[in-house]
Amino acid sequence: MSGHMGDLSNEQELSLKKFRECVTDILKPEHDDFYLLRWLRARKFDLSKSEQMLRRHMECRAEWELDTAREWEPPEVLRLYQPGEFFGEDRDGDLVYYDVTGNMDFKGLLKSARKYDIMKKALRNGEICTKLLAEQSKKHGNRVDLVTVVMDLGGIGWHNLWKPALDLFIEMARFSEQNYPERLKASYVINAPKLMAVLYGMVQPFLAEETRTKIHILGRDWRDVLLKHIHPDKLPVHYGGNATGPNGDPTCGICQGGTVPKRYYLSEIGHFSKDDPLRKSATISAGHALDVPVEVAEAGSVIWWGVKSESHDVNVGLTYYKTSSELENEMELIMPVERVDCSLIPEESHYACSKKGTYVLKLDNSHSFMRSKKIVYYVYVSKPEDSSN
Repeated sequence: MSGHMGDLSNEQELSLKKFRECVTDILKPEHDDFYLLRWLRARKFDLSKSEQMLRRHMECRAEWELDTAREWEPPEVLRLYQPGEFFGEDRDGDLVYYDVTGNMDFKGLLKSARKYDIMKKALRNGEICTKLLAEQSKKHGNRVDLVTVVMDLGGIGWHNLWKPALDLFIEMARFSEQNYPERLKASYVINAPKLMAVLYGMVQPFLAEETRTKIHILGRDWRDVLLKHIHPDKLPVHYGGNATGPNGDPTCGICQGGTVPKRYYLSEIGHFSKDDPLRKSATISAGHALDVPVEVAEAGSVIWWGVKSESHDVNVGLTYYKTSSELENEMELIMPVERVDCSLIPEESHYACSKKGTYVLKLDNSHSFMRSKKIVYYVYVSKPEDSSN
């Protein structure tokens, strides 16, 4: 049995009932059986793993403020130069998303936007998708839960095989699978380059087996294949259909990306600007670390930080120091120390604090035996009422 509504075995139906009982404390009225089955299918109906996955998603919703993500306005550089858009539907009434990865200036975007904003825009797309799927369901009078993806890789080349960009691309793909599982109906890759085997080999290990089976790499007849799945009146002229946008736009308003102008680069703006009062500099000797204490006065506050090294990488982690009234261990590890390559792109992140007290941001160079690291960094705390910075 497929595990979809109307195609459940007796065992799967029992698992669905038990799953609802296990997670009833975090469910909302709109979380029906269709919703719960997505999480069960994503973990092959393993109740423990499905519950863990859903609860982690709920934590992610709170951490990234996803209930209001659709109203969040991405930075201008992401709106103008991060390509891709939902447009129309396929012949079954499912949504279609056009992913124009081939025309994305990876290096320019990563030099021009915070990683936080890039990740939040990806999550925002997931929330927009949820809204559009609900509208499609109402329009067609039946449940619409799937998305067909057209991935255009035209223009991609060896210059795109830049490790920070690939790492972020893989992280975003995994983040999407973890938070919006079982949405992909099929992905049609068009204008695949000669190095497609290399690209796919790098990404494939990080994709779920079910996702890999839904990826179709098309040849020169890709327009004919798309038309089999998407009516010509719903397919943009740019992709072989008849649909046009305002003023005859052949792309129907789908952002096509392009080269990011250098005026958007972050290296000398924001908190890394030389005249920003939050900006600090330090040299971390080989084999040593810099501990930056952060006092949080109210639970619900958010710690924001960023670090950029002059060369090579540093390790970054976060620890909470318990108050003397607590009888547990003296320290609580919040974010394990993790190596980040922040020599070209600043590493920026945040943490929503469930407790008040002292936190310590660790900027660690203990992994280096020979090389000291010159860094610039900032740290600040926003209170609960303005933590959506």
